[in-house]
Amino acid sequence: YTDPVYLEINKLKILLTTGEFLEYYKNKWNISTEETIITLVQKRDLNPTTKENTESTYLLDVIPDIIIIGGLKEIINTNYKGTTILTTGNHEATPMYWLLNTKTRETFKSDIP
Repeated sequence: YTDPVYLEINKLKILLTTGEFLEYYKNKWNISTEETIITLVQKRDLNPTTKENTESTYLLDVIPDIIIIGGLKEIINTNYKGTTILTTGNHEATPMYWLLNTKTRETFKSDIP
């Protein structure tokens, strides 16, 4: 599979990715997972140490409207400067399912997979 995945639905730009690489930055900077994600969005590169050239698939030429990250232990539902950031938890231990109103960006937790 390809990671990350970029989609556009109803003119909304969506980025889907696994969050395994975030642990490295979280430990390196000694900050929370949410702060780590926001810092990487600010840098416009979700995984700067893996890029060997400017063709990195994690470079954010355009900041997505929605970022969804799977594979993390923490459940995050936040908004940073108009970008909705959601994590789906660990699918084996603590999965989280979200319903998202694409017009208002309002999010709802769902117990139904």
